[in-house]
Amino acid sequence: MSNESYIITEARKKTSSLVYNVLAKNLCVREAIKQFPEDIFDESIQCVWHALVHYEADEDYRIADQAYELEQDMYLEMIAEIMQKGDPLPANIVQRYRDRYDLAPVPYSNSLIGKLKSIFRLII
Repeated sequence: MSNESYIITEARKKTSSLVYNVLAKNLCVREAIKQFPEDIFDESIQCVWHALVHYEADEDYRIADQAYELEQDMYLEMIAEIMQKGDPLPANIVQRYRDRYDLAPVPYSNSLIGKLKSIFRLII
């Protein structure tokens, strides 16, 4: 496994842990997305970022509709299970998010390279 593959695999596992912590109510969505792996632009991680933001935005719907809450929780749990192994999300899930959203604003490191990436992202 190359160094880059290893980094992405570990980032997916970290993302999975964040989702599990949100589902267990040990972590709020806002704190979870702040802790996303830095400088990683893996499409699966991008999808999880958007899924968590959507999850937070639907809080009122989940309170009003238990079936919807269960469905959304099961969806996030399925995503977390896949990512826990370091595997990418299935193509149909990635495509659904790619069609609807821009790149997620995942955190950049405070290193010089991270700051440059942040600047270039704003330009592009």
